[in-house]
Amino acid sequence: MKKYLIIISVIIIAISVCAICINKKYGFIQTNDVAERIYKQGIEDIKNNDLQNAYYNFSKISQFNTYYETALFHQGLIATELEDYDSAIRAYETLLEKFPNTFFKEKSIYNLAVAYYKSNTNEKAYANFQLITKKFSNSDYADASNYFLGELIKNTDKNKATEHFINYLNIAPQGKYALSSIETLISLKDNFSPEQNLTIGAALLANDKNEEALKFLNMARLNEAWAYLSIAYKKTGNIKLSRQIFEDGIGKYSQNGNEIQQSAVDMYADSFKFKEQGLKEAKTLCDNTKCQLNDYIMFNLLPYVDKTTKNEYYNRIYEEFPNGNYAAEALFNSMFNEYLAGNYDNAIIKGKKHISKYSDKKSAPGAIYWLGKAYDKKRNHQEANSCYNKVFTKYPDTYYAYLSVSKINKISNPYNIKNKNKISEKSVFIDLPILHANIPINYSKKINELLKVGDFKIFENADFDNEIIKSWIAYYEGDLTKASVTAEKILSEAKIKPTFDDDIFKLAYPIGYPVIINKAVEENNISSFLILSIIRKESRFNPEAVSSTGAMGLMQLMPDTAKYIAGISNIQYDNTKLFNPDYNIDLGTKYYAYIKENHYSDDLYALASYNGGYGNVDIWKSRINTTDLDEFVERIPFQETKDYVKQIYKNYWVYNCIYNSARVK
Repeated sequence: MKKYLIIISVIIIAISVCAICINKKYGFIQTNDVAERIYKQGIEDIKNNDLQNAYYNFSKISQFNTYYETALFHQGLIATELEDYDSAIRAYETLLEKFPNTFFKEKSIYNLAVAYYKSNTNEKAYANFQLITKKFSNSDYADASNYFLGELIKNTDKNKATEHFINYLNIAPQGKYALSSIETLISLKDNFSPEQNLTIGAALLANDKNEEALKFLNMARLNEAWAYLSIAYKKTGNIKLSRQIFEDGIGKYSQNGNEIQQSAVDMYADSFKFKEQGLKEAKTLCDNTKCQLNDYIMFNLLPYVDKTTKNEYYNRIYEEFPNGNYAAEALFNSMFNEYLAGNYDNAIIKGKKHISKYSDKKSAPGAIYWLGKAYDKKRNHQEANSCYNKVFTKYPDTYYAYLSVSKINKISNPYNIKNKNKISEKSVFIDLPILHANIPINYSKKINELLKVGDFKIFENADFDNEIIKSWIAYYEGDLTKASVTAEKILSEAKIKPTFDDDIFKLAYPIGYPVIINKAVEENNISSFLILSIIRKESRFNPEAVSSTGAMGLMQLMPDTAKYIAGISNIQYDNTKLFNPDYNIDLGTKYYAYIKENHYSDDLYALASYNGGYGNVDIWKSRINTTDLDEFVERIPFQETKDYVKQIYKNYWVYNCIYNSARVK
């Protein structure tokens, strides 16, 4: 018996040794450390654009290793980019066979279909593109699949191919394949239905093929094409015909007031010497018909009309177009005007109406805050405080939340920034906010594996909603602009706001250049959070930002202003250095300190001056003539400056809540 056991043991050892040798030779078994090293090298190769070597490294990952799934996907991506479609097909077929529930399924099927198409494996290509349009109908891959489906059957079924191309153009009139689709359509058919002519004409117009667009738009139904035609004729220089079509169409056919019709209004107004004249002409046409564009026209006329007419327009907009895009803003302004006139009971009635109908609109926190102020005027402080608490609870990351907390805490002037604390110069660690990405819980392990090896970019190809992941990746790659813009969009769309300790707020409000800011504010006795807030608003942390007016760098300095500040500060001026963070923040902070020292010591007026110019602020103060600073902000006549001031205080408030554990400082 002992003899047999020894023989069996020897056989087992021999088999194990052979297996190890075979596995070492062919790479069937790898330790995690070895696989991670190979995988990381593949990622580095991609960063260095060494795609051939990256493909080789990913191909060395064993099928028994946890990184095999994404290694296959990488092989497919690389082979597709190298136009090695046979290798791409092998990689994607293996991936979909071995990992049918991979979270790269949509892109894998699409790329596989494209590889089949490029390698003339048309039957399989058609089947996969069809699968995408049916199974992932709301994805960008489905949109593009319509184009390829049309290409695959254009020689065998012209009508069906036409349908696919038209579907593509309806969804993506400015898409990658739009002009190719139109070119093929023209080669397939001599004439099209009115609906098809409209689709083709609209796509050509969207791609600035204006003369060609007119040929098709003139063969569409006028009641559907009038706005497109008016725009196309304007773009080709035929102002007379453009106006004629617009003036006829707005009265007869503008029952839905859609975006293209709004664009036609803009084109019509711009065809006059003064835009105001064109808008007034359009309004006259609308007033005489059942035109559904009048709210848009009146809203755009507001900067050109007197106070009485403004109030009339506000009332008409929310009464005649209660479900329109401008009703909530109009009702808020109407309510505010009642407050200014001392009609507090009317202001309360309109404020309550706003709450009941427009609580999800951008103007909601302002309406509730001013409702609270109206209650205060009526000495109903209990209702007033209820309003202030509602603003802070429901809309915590807003300018009005900042004011509301100041009211609750009985802070007389929240506009003067007293907090001179420095920003922490330690790097801020942010966990991947998985909850905001709608990632299935069973993907968490795979995600952590990929994060461990630094494969961040791979998530941009995943099936799940990954906008927050894009923000997180951008943050760790140093792109604070993309990180903050993406995260803030998610926050703005959230029906229930997360708390300030949620990491999504750190992505939306990142800390950039803390060492430089701390140095600059210490020299000029300015709040570090205030300068950080200005930078976030002015440039979104993009040191190379340039505005349409020529303002440059992080703090958006005009060259003449920067030169003047450099001169009085005994700093050598260099225009090219305005893109240097140290130089820009130093001069920007000195400029803000200059405004405070020489013009307005109050931060509110200093901020308004930084954006709108202190000469304008002098005029506004004289004309507005109020001691209520809340009123002053709402009545700033430059919309850009009004929004700017609100945004800076919002930024300052949120930064303090995230990083300073403070409510008001």
